[in-house]
Amino acid sequence: MYKLTKYTLFVTLFLTLLSLGIIITTIVPKVGSYPKSEMIETNQKFSKCGFIVSEFYQNNSTYKTGRYGIRKEILKEISLLNYPSFSGNINIRFIINCHNQIGNFRIKATNQSFDLVDLSNDLKKDIVHEVLKLKDWNNQSNFLSKDSYYQLNIKIRDGKVKDLF
Repeated sequence: MYKLTKYTLFVTLFLTLLSLGIIITTIVPKVGSYPKSEMIETNQKFSKCGFIVSEFYQNNSTYKTGRYGIRKEILKEISLLNYPSFSGNINIRFIINCHNQIGNFRIKATNQSFDLVDLSNDLKKDIVHEVLKLKDWNNQSNFLSKDSYYQLNIKIRDGKVKDLF
């Protein structure tokens, strides 16, 4: 009788904690998550490989030739786009899936005082179009997730691109 009660208590506690964990992870937004309404539409087919997406600092996902290769491949085209006249940064955040494909783009821009700057949807789509030209991603997923976030930043001064990092 004592063993059965102890076992029942253990199973009940385990199931309660498991249920609580599932509820918390589905209700409470985690850092880095964002609503689908903020994603930039692309005509590509992209899907995540898992439920969990690692933050960019939790793994070693990279571009094959590093930041130098990214600059070499798209900096010229990125620089030719028509940016509003402001000084600040444009952050491009996306997911690298287990097939080394990229998608689920989000772009935020801030001025030098870190106030949000509104970019046109056309400009956001043009930036994503250029980033999608990068094909040599290397997702180093960890044991918990198969997908990871990655981000690029465009440094803008007086409406002109000064760096891509």
